Amino acid sequence: MKTPLDKVQDLISLALDGGPNQEESRNAAMQAVRLIRKHDLLVGAVPVRKLRRTTEIVSAQRTKKLAEEKANQVVSDLVKKSILGDFPVIRATQITDEMHQIGVITQDQKETFYKQLRVCLLSKVRHGVLISKSGWQGGYQLARSGK
Repeated sequence: MKTPLDKVQDLISLALDGGPNQEESRNAAMQAVRLIRKHDLLVGAVPVRKLRRTTEIVSAQRTKKLAEEKANQVVSDLVKKSILGDFPVIRATQITDEMHQIGVITQDQKETFYKQLRVCLLSKVRHGVLISKSGWQGGYQLARSGK
């Protein structure tokens, strides 16, 4: 039979997993806190802010990775469309809103996702894969060869 400390460690690792189900992660963290309080497992003063920052960092890292993957997927989609002769303009705000609407990112993650997506898209501009469209509508477009 597991000790309360073992249970708490399992719950904390589940909470920090960063898996697709955020509700499960949150519930695991709350259950871990309950067990810590119930069995008086705190030794000395543990700064709660430090624990909170750790989960925020994990969430931010996951969001950045998700944005990078989405940027690569967008470029791949644009390449496929260009084969058909279509050169659509994409916008980071539009992609971010779509990701939020389908539930891939939360409202809290939108700003981090948007910033990271822009960084990734601008990197593609520097490498000559995309071009940046200026003007009030802005956006990015696949760089056409020979242009």
